Amino acid sequence: MGSRRQVLSVIVPPHAVFIVTFVRGTTSAQRAKPYHWVFLIQAYKDARRLHPGIVHQLRGSPGNFHYQGDESAYVLKNLDQAVNKIEVGSVDPSMLFRVAEVLNRVPIVNDKGSCWNCQDWSTRGLEMLRFLEIVGDRRGK
Repeated sequence: MGSRRQVLSVIVPPHAVFIVTFVRGTTSAQRAKPYHWVFLIQAYKDARRLHPGIVHQLRGSPGNFHYQGDESAYVLKNLDQAVNKIEVGSVDPSMLFRVAEVLNRVPIVNDKGSCWNCQDWSTRGLEMLRFLEIVGDRRGK
């Protein structure tokens, strides 16, 4: 009797993608600053360890914005202080690397006098991710 190796296939479900908003304080005129928006890809576990999740965010201030790529969700030490956490879709595990590639191509406006900010960057980034079918709804569409 010959031996047969059994191959187990593991199906990893898509990871939920959220936009999370945070209070940024007030201006010198005591007006509330616009919320800071970040992308959060939910925590997940692979064969070796638990990953805290992935964050994508625009950093800096008007005239000095930059995107540095994906970051560990550990950078969100104040996640419990989020104002909103809105699920905007899901990403297949095989496409996680593409999220950073696409967000790196989102045009950044570095005009100090502009009202452009991380909300505009996040909105445009989500549009691009959906158009390229990297982020879909929870049904995989």
